[in-house]
Amino acid sequence: MSSFSQRQGYVRPKKIEFRDTLPIYLRVPILNILKECLNARFLIERISTILDPYGISPLPRYKEPLQVPMEGDTPGRVSKEEDTPDQAALKGVLLGCEWFQVYDILEDIFGQLRFYEDEVHPGEETRSYPLQKKINEYFAYAGIGWRMVNGQIIARQDEADEIAIQAAESELQEGGRPTAAQRLHSAVRALSERPKPDTAGAVSHATSAVECVLGEITGEPNLTLGEQLGDKLLSQLKFPPHHGALIKALQGIWGFACNAGARHGKEGVEPDVEEARFVLTGCAAACSLLNARYPKTR
Repeated sequence: MSSFSQRQGYVRPKKIEFRDTLPIYLRVPILNILKECLNARFLIERISTILDPYGISPLPRYKEPLQVPMEGDTPGRVSKEEDTPDQAALKGVLLGCEWFQVYDILEDIFGQLRFYEDEVHPGEETRSYPLQKKINEYFAYAGIGWRMVNGQIIARQDEADEIAIQAAESELQEGGRPTAAQRLHSAVRALSERPKPDTAGAVSHATSAVECVLGEITGEPNLTLGEQLGDKLLSQLKFPPHHGALIKALQGIWGFACNAGARHGKEGVEPDVEEARFVLTGCAAACSLLNARYPKTR
């Protein structure tokens, strides 16, 4: 059950500060979450497979005393616990590997748990989704710019954007428009790519989601979003007059997508990350509105 402060909205996710880095001290809670879920021997065996699949390179090791920021910017030191050899090896590798390898490890562990639950011992108490829930709660608390969805690590947006995009995906799925939902999900995945987000791909997938919904509503699925937003087809939808500004906004998003090289490739031209996020959030909101106003007939 959620706490009073959570129910009343006083607890808010921290501002995203860590997306392309993961300081050592922020890895310790991840280590503890993993150790709650699986034993150290299994974890180190899986991590060894992930980081050194051919068995030819030494695993990374973190040997220095762990420094953690404390109140008043005074560095503190995590007290040394009585680790077993497996626990010590696990800690050394998880704290010593590259930041992005931590997320490789989390995805693999989730996949191993899902396989065990679905194929080896179906019906047993699940551990994969409780692990995912704990990881996501920690990421939000620590200001880490990622989240896990069905075992995959994807970029986390600011709180309002995150809510709008997740709601749109869910509503489209429930409304019988899974292709549009998948387009929004693909847009989020494109923004999650590293070392460089695929901003053009994100804008293309986001506008395609609106195309999917409008195409199904108008019965013209082969038209581009620009064509669907023409006066002839829009007259079929019978939008109320005060929605004119919303239509202009969508037309503007389409124009931007074309001019920024996201719909039609232009050498040296592509949207930046903030522009891509704006388009994604706007398209998600448009999909929610259209899906609610024009529910799919079964």
